[in-house]
Amino acid sequence: MKLKDFDNELAMQRIAELNIIANQYGWKNININIPTKLTSYAKLIEDGACRIDVYYTTMTVSISLNHPKKGKTQLHRKHVSDKELETLFQNPRSHTGKGYYNKKGIPVGKKVLKK
Repeated sequence: MKLKDFDNELAMQRIAELNIIANQYGWKNININIPTKLTSYAKLIEDGACRIDVYYTTMTVSISLNHPKKGKTQLHRKHVSDKELETLFQNPRSHTGKGYYNKKGIPVGKKVLKK
C-alpha cells in the first residue's frame, strides 16, 4: 500500500465519521474534495438553504447561511471538536466562542468607514 492510498483511506474513514454526525440532524453530504481535505453538507433551515463546509484535517468549519437581519453571512470556526460540530449541525447559529464572520469580506471587529 502506498502512502497516498493510506492517506485517502484515512480521509474516507474520517468523512464517514462526519457523515454519521451530520445525518443524525438531517444534513446531506453534497461535496467531498480529497485534495483540499474538505467535505460539505447542506440543509434547508428556517431562513433558507444552509451549507456547512468542514476541513476535516484542521477541523475548521465554515457555515454559510442567510441571517434574518444581516443577509447572507459566513461564520468560521477553527479547531472545532466533534462535540462542537454536533452542536453546529443541531443549530448552525450556535455560539461556540471560537467564531468570526465575514459579510462581503469584512471580518468582525473591523470598522467600516462610511462616506
